[in-house]
Amino acid sequence: MLLDVENLSVAFATDTGLLHAVNGVSLQLEAGQSLGLVGESGCGKSTLGFALMRLLAENGSITGGAVRLSGEDIVRMSEERLRAIRWDKIAMVFQNAMSALSPVARIGDQIANAMRLHKPVSRERALELAGDTFERVGVSRTRLQQYPHEFSGGMKQRAMLALGLVCGPQLLIADEPTTALDVVAQRQVLDLFRDLRRERGLALIMISHDISAVSEICDKVAVMYGGEIMEFGPLREVFFNYRHPYTWALINSFPSLHQPLRELVALPGSPPALAEPPTACPFVSRCPHAIGICSAQRPPVVEVGAGHSVRCHRADDIALAPVDRGFDGPAG
Repeated sequence: MLLDVENLSVAFATDTGLLHAVNGVSLQLEAGQSLGLVGESGCGKSTLGFALMRLLAENGSITGGAVRLSGEDIVRMSEERLRAIRWDKIAMVFQNAMSALSPVARIGDQIANAMRLHKPVSRERALELAGDTFERVGVSRTRLQQYPHEFSGGMKQRAMLALGLVCGPQLLIADEPTTALDVVAQRQVLDLFRDLRRERGLALIMISHDISAVSEICDKVAVMYGGEIMEFGPLREVFFNYRHPYTWALINSFPSLHQPLRELVALPGSPPALAEPPTACPFVSRCPHAIGICSAQRPPVVEVGAGHSVRCHRADDIALAPVDRGFDGPAG
């Protein structure tokens, strides 16, 4: 097992108290597998990604659980060991490339310096490998000598992707990696992920609002809401045999190319505030299928198929109508 996350919880200290952003998340990922993290903004997807790297903001902390990478617990790892495995074993492509790159250093130097922290290579060799990685993500190696302000938003995103890949990590966490790209560049990035998984056995966690992109590249999917995983399993099972009302709503909010006039779902209300750990279902106030127990007890995780689990009191007794998902179907 490459990645084993067990009962992970994350909280942020605020002026009004703790904000419990991730609550009891568990998941597993083998080498070469890919996982899509989906859900609306504020559900905890990016926070979970940062927690896996132990890169939380100063006011954030892991309050419980374990994150084991090849058997080593990142949560309890020393800072020295943590610095050694970042980028080399586990790397992250950040969503906001504008602030992730230093504005006063050439792109090539930033990538080469990161590589030399983890690999015994000369500066010249590091720049050569950085150029190779640049070309893999669709950027000319001649642009290594440029500064971030000379790159468009999409080009910065590709530079961040190159930075994440240059050390050859076993696991890459990609936070909205296609958001700033046009459709042609999106296709190139998805094809690159597919090639790297095949060639290197790269494991991928893709955090995205784009369900169609997740459906093309991921083997598994985790649907997050209110800091919890509401549904988890093989991508085909979750997207075509969903058992949680939030998964149904999320998929039915996605526009369809086949039915452009189909009415989209818009959930009423707002996500939970998360000032306290949930004692009931976090989705209860917005769920059309809620009954009394949903407001009184936190739902257990129920196995509904091979590797397919749902956190819902009514996973076995509600019928969720099928919808046209707007994409041809998952590749997993």
